[in-house]
Amino acid sequence: MLSKVTKAIKEFDPLDLLPYAPPDEYDSEIKEIISFLENNNECNLDTLSYKIFDIFNKTLGDDIFDKSIEDCYQVAHEILD
Repeated sequence: MLSKVTKAIKEFDPLDLLPYAPPDEYDSEIKEIISFLENNNECNLDTLSYKIFDIFNKTLGDDIFDKSIEDCYQVAHEILD
């Protein structure tokens, strides 16, 4: 699960920081997503999409995080696929 979430989030790269940022740039968000998935076995695409959006919106701020729910839906699809 860790590698699947890590791969999806690093490809998502909502701030376009990679490959210039340290490799652990999104580790806190990745850990939060994994924790959410571990505690929500019946998670669906919509739920995970909103959770990803919420996590990045809170950690980065809505003035910096400019991705949409639809963008997050694509990430959720990669994770749950």
